[in-house]
Amino acid sequence: MKRYVLSLVVVGALMIAPASASAVTTALCSVSTGSSCPAANTYPAGTEVKAELMPGTQARITEMFGLNQAVCNASSHNFTLTEHASYAQSFTTNLFSFSECTNPIKVLNQRGGWISWTEGVNGTFVYAPEIELFWLATNQKCRFFIEQPVPITGGSSPTITFKKTPLHKVPTEPETCNVQEKGGAFFSGTYKITTPNPLYVRTL
Repeated sequence: MKRYVLSLVVVGALMIAPASASAVTTALCSVSTGSSCPAANTYPAGTEVKAELMPGTQARITEMFGLNQAVCNASSHNFTLTEHASYAQSFTTNLFSFSECTNPIKVLNQRGGWISWTEGVNGTFVYAPEIELFWLATNQKCRFFIEQPVPITGGSSPTITFKKTPLHKVPTEPETCNVQEKGGAFFSGTYKITTPNPLYVRTL
């Protein structure tokens, strides 16, 4: 029971809303000049953002010490900007998918998320999808959340980077799926935003 409660706390932490105490409002912008993003250069609600794995790279789910549970040659994340949630730029996910994998990864809950400015033209990307795969170490299907936030780097080649981002089991899953107690499991993948481009994380 104690472990189940702790898992609920972890999932709640993953999906916590952006703090309204932020002093600035985040905007995704087509220019990097000036002290803030001009209204005419702000990507509005309804803008679709498309991201693909960086060419020549792979998405990986690994255990501690680097043992691969799944390696994928293709992955996409497409999302649509919505109205601001507090001071962050929120979005709804249209597609988050994996293909050409050594072990299939199924996305069960696309979820929404948000982007918050940190400094310069960069920010944090908050998104905690639910995925399912056959966990080779325990010979069973398991469902996980991918932890967040992760960095989003603005520019003419903007990227979203998951670098050994921890996985947490869904609370209703059996304890045999509790990879955190077995040394941890991680998701890695760098996504290049292809549309719109350029894209800078700025403030209004």
